Amino acid sequence: MSGSPRVLLVTGSFPPMKCGVGDYTERLAAALANEGAAVGVLTDAAAAAYGSAQAEGVEVLPLVRGWRFAGARRLLDSISAWRPDVVHFQFPTQGYGRKWLPWILPLLVARRRMRIVQTWHEYQNYFMPRYIPNALLGGGLVVVRPRYKETMFGWFRRLIAHKQFAFIPNASSLPVVALGEGERDTIRARYGADGRRLILYFGFAYPAKGIDLLFEMLDPARHRLVVASDLRADDEYHRRILEAASSSRWRDSAHLAGFLPAEELARAIAAADAVVLPFRTGGGSWNTSLHAVVAQGTPLVTTSTERSGYDEAMNVFFAAPDDVAAMREAIERYAGRRVAPRGDLASEWGTIAREHLALYSRVMS
Repeated sequence: MSGSPRVLLVTGSFPPMKCGVGDYTERLAAALANEGAAVGVLTDAAAAAYGSAQAEGVEVLPLVRGWRFAGARRLLDSISAWRPDVVHFQFPTQGYGRKWLPWILPLLVARRRMRIVQTWHEYQNYFMPRYIPNALLGGGLVVVRPRYKETMFGWFRRLIAHKQFAFIPNASSLPVVALGEGERDTIRARYGADGRRLILYFGFAYPAKGIDLLFEMLDPARHRLVVASDLRADDEYHRRILEAASSSRWRDSAHLAGFLPAEELARAIAAADAVVLPFRTGGGSWNTSLHAVVAQGTPLVTTSTERSGYDEAMNVFFAAPDDVAAMREAIERYAGRRVAPRGDLASEWGTIAREHLALYSRVMS
């Protein structure tokens, strides 16, 4: 590719909005800019508080209000005015909600003779009509999950056969922090560990995340559970977690921390004796949360449909989904077994950015 490309990322969520794909997009934008690309991010107006100084070389365009068809022409004109070489859409994101415009917008942009790349962050192994327009569209397709095509319906795999395809694994979207013992003790005291094992869950609160299982596998006499997740009393599953945490058994042993900013969350991970992510459908290399814990060196107990047992190099124990007994035993065995922080996030995201630039080059040619 000659010269530096102009890359416009389109995402429904971007910090300070709460969304894993939004956090991923922030890291990708910064890494692309560091590799010399001119980078813009078209996103929701709720990201207006982001601030241009947070990612040098990235222009944030928080222009979208509601992702409604009534605003489509204004968005298309804004995209054209930015003069991108590539328009790169992220799917799905929390910010899109249930609106159809984000799923039609790539087609509308392509009609203005702009090159399109999409990233699909979820497997397409069940019928989702909203993806069909994007499957029919040409251009590039990035996936972050392994064996992606193998998990698809055969007819859907044929729909995307004409795309420039790239599997580009992701990395942690959180910083790596180094804590001294005194600092770790201070953080543990802040979360009320009080001599008990500090066990952390972080992320969204959906039934598939398995947060309710934590109250089965942990012992309130020996564990201090910290749940770093937004919980609302008007959500049925959230109410289950709130009720469990306030029960007579757990009220002195569970701390609901709410959403934590990236730096604070990284410090909580570094201070914890273990992080437990009991995903009911299994996790894997596509989970930025897994990468965040591994990079920090804190023990992680999680689930997988493909792996089992303890990975010493990663300091991760993989149990089968819903295997509470195995996770309970792993917490007893591995909690507190800290290893040195590993990985160079700048280098990892640099590799990710260069692989994206190579795909952009193929799409542009």
